[in-house]
Amino acid sequence: MPEQHAGKGGVHYGRAGRIPGSCNVASRGLLDPKTNALLPIDELRRRFGDAGLLGEERVIAYCGGGIAASLTALALAALGKDDVEVYIHSLQEWANDPDMPMEVG
Repeated sequence: MPEQHAGKGGVHYGRAGRIPGSCNVASRGLLDPKTNALLPIDELRRRFGDAGLLGEERVIAYCGGGIAASLTALALAALGKDDVEVYIHSLQEWANDPDMPMEVG
């Protein structure tokens, strides 16, 4: 959710905001709501391309606790990305560590 990623609404996990340098591609937007299947490859390519992720060598997907990020990693794998990881503890870990930076806005 864009407002959650910006730190301006939605659930937060200790501190509002996002991991610096991250971008927002909502996992729930990667599925066809009628079939629960991944969107067509061309649409996935557009969404991740618009976010600038297809040119990245390595992508680390994260969310609140690592569950939704698994779908993001699956969608990227369907696009042929082979260096994708899921940050297992995601914001539940990052946002609760005061030494880790957070971006808002």
